[in-house]
Amino acid sequence: ALGLAKTATFFGYGDYYVPGHGERDTRDEAVEGYTGSHNQADFLAQQAFFRRHPDMITEGSTYSWINAAYGSVKQLEEMHACSTPITGFIAGDDRHVDWRASSDLLHRLGAFQTVYWNAFHVLTREPAEYIPGFWDDLFTLFRAE
Repeated sequence: ALGLAKTATFFGYGDYYVPGHGERDTRDEAVEGYTGSHNQADFLAQQAFFRRHPDMITEGSTYSWINAAYGSVKQLEEMHACSTPITGFIAGDDRHVDWRASSDLLHRLGAFQTVYWNAFHVLTREPAEYIPGFWDDLFTLFRAE
């Protein structure tokens, strides 16, 4: 995949979508198959927002995105524990990012982490039953002792 992404980018095809990806269909009102969150109202609000502001759509992998992502992963592999406290909240049923890779990176950084096993990609948009305790855990980080 990296070789193909590098080659496509080198020959000027970096802005082309990889197979299986493409423009977001803002006319789509069916929440089935949406893997950002389990929140249908949120999905419909996003679709309406993107119809008004199509320049804000950021999904669909291009060859140059894949190429850059591999470069970022290489840098992340070189990271190790640091003295700055880090907390990670992970969606366990994420269909966009491998939760195991996220967990591995957080572990190498010495971070505290919580996995919400039934949650999709965008934790902040999930209904409460998919992210039990998430908001309390998040805001606890910001409260002064």
